[in-house]
Amino acid sequence: MGHYLWIPILCLLTCGCSKEPSPETGPGQLHSLRVAFVAEEPRTRSLSDGEERRIDDLNVWIYDTGRDFSKHLYLTGTDRLQLELTAGEYECFLVANQGVSVGGLPYERMETLGTNTGTEAKLTEKGRLVMSARAILRTGAGTQTVALRRVVAKVRMRIVLGTSLDPRTVIDRISLGNHPNLVALFGDNKLKPYQGTCVYPGRTGIGSRDFTAEFYVPENLQGQVPSVTSEAQRNERNAPSGASYVVIGTRNDYYGRRMDYRVYLGTGDPSDFNVPRNTILDYAVNILGENTSDLRVTVSAN
Repeated sequence: MGHYLWIPILCLLTCGCSKEPSPETGPGQLHSLRVAFVAEEPRTRSLSDGEERRIDDLNVWIYDTGRDFSKHLYLTGTDRLQLELTAGEYECFLVANQGVSVGGLPYERMETLGTNTGTEAKLTEKGRLVMSARAILRTGAGTQTVALRRVVAKVRMRIVLGTSLDPRTVIDRISLGNHPNLVALFGDNKLKPYQGTCVYPGRTGIGSRDFTAEFYVPENLQGQVPSVTSEAQRNERNAPSGASYVVIGTRNDYYGRRMDYRVYLGTGDPSDFNVPRNTILDYAVNILGENTSDLRVTVSAN
């Protein structure tokens, strides 16, 4: 449960706005609009529970149904908003934790407004996650709640080397690929050809046979491939070219051999290569052998 802090209306109304209602609108025609903001479930777990729910600041854009009235507000230290507006229905766009006032924007700009996901550090900058929401609000409806959704998914991966592998083989490194470096805040995201990708620092020198990795990845909706009906078919030949993946590397110094195992991310169905925002993706990866005929496996000498 968030801590609620009520801010005087005057303060909210002077936080930055544009295109006020027509001066013909009299005070008697104004109606109250009250909104509470919360972080939508399910929660991700890389940060602490409190950090995952943090709403440090909010950029709020409000447009009427005719789109000829707009207001931008930049709020800090509160998860609630109260305004007096002409009676009616309004479309509201919200972004949490950008750390800066974006300013007033035309309605058409909302469809392409994005956030930088160029590095892993950027995803959790200042111990918080960027969130967004789009909602229809109505005056006189009491306090309306808007759920903000994180623009990233959380991946939790347990990697275990099976007993059939030589006991001198260890997990050596983990790398990530095909994660977009920019995501739209109010639309679906799919890594495009030639688009840049999020840069993750190398996880190397692990040296164990059992390892748990946790990380955030930006939304990447690559769709389904109906012809893929088993995990063994989730390989580079069959997956969409922009599908997100994790490479797990093993090392055996005795034989001078390195193996790479590619795991494509998705929501669970073998044909699915979607990584939706605000989800938790759990993987139990059991590496049972060094079958180089498996297209998910590559081998190279040390």
